[in-house]
Amino acid sequence: MNIEPLKKRLERQGYVLNGYVSMASPYSAELYALQGWDAVTIDMEHGSIGFDSAVAILQAVKASGVVPMVRIPAVDPALIGMLLDAGAMGITCAMINTAKDASDLVSACQYPPHGQRSLSRLSRAALVYGHSYNLSANENINIYAMVETKMGMDNLNAIAAVPGLNGIYFGSVDYAMSVRGEFPPMGGGNPEVQALIHQGTMAIAQACRENHLVAGMNATSPQVAGALMEQGFRFITLSSDARAMMVQSKTWVDDTRALARGIG
Repeated sequence: MNIEPLKKRLERQGYVLNGYVSMASPYSAELYALQGWDAVTIDMEHGSIGFDSAVAILQAVKASGVVPMVRIPAVDPALIGMLLDAGAMGITCAMINTAKDASDLVSACQYPPHGQRSLSRLSRAALVYGHSYNLSANENINIYAMVETKMGMDNLNAIAAVPGLNGIYFGSVDYAMSVRGEFPPMGGGNPEVQALIHQGTMAIAQACRENHLVAGMNATSPQVAGALMEQGFRFITLSSDARAMMVQSKTWVDDTRALARGIG
């Protein structure tokens, strides 16, 4: 296998940086993947990407040497098998609410005797990662359960104890919305929401420490990423391709207009 597994990167660096791809363009994904990430995750939960586009993006991401992963909206063994066969080296699954959800996720991602994934010696993954792929897949595939609801947080300790999970990813905005029953305000201005997210962050970090799992979460800035690392988070998502494009473009446009007003 010519891509350093995510677990090896974690051992070597102590953390990994992840970016989301939400646009159905292999070209933009290729450019994005070349910016120094450790992993790039194709967002099939909130992005505009179907299976055919995901395969092409997996090809582009692998060519960059970055670990290709996929986020899916729910446990779907058929879709998980297809994505892993297509070359995804990890699955992040949203809305894991119970230990059974987490166990079903692990089962869908792993070959027997640890799971129920179907074997193909002629899948794209087996062909492009080499003859040892099938033998090492259970060890090298990364399985992350997203905890992002009140039910999931109530069952956090049971979820974290499920054998075969590599990490838990905290969906902080969805969690706050689940608890409060309303949209959290943009910009983090509500102290009650911030306190709720902080409590959830601490609970995720503790559960992962106690069960030797990787804690993951979105960071809205490098400063936030540093704070999360200090709290024990090791899988940090900094941005999506769409957000990076919007933020940079907006900055250029606004700064140039300000200069133009000064010239005029």
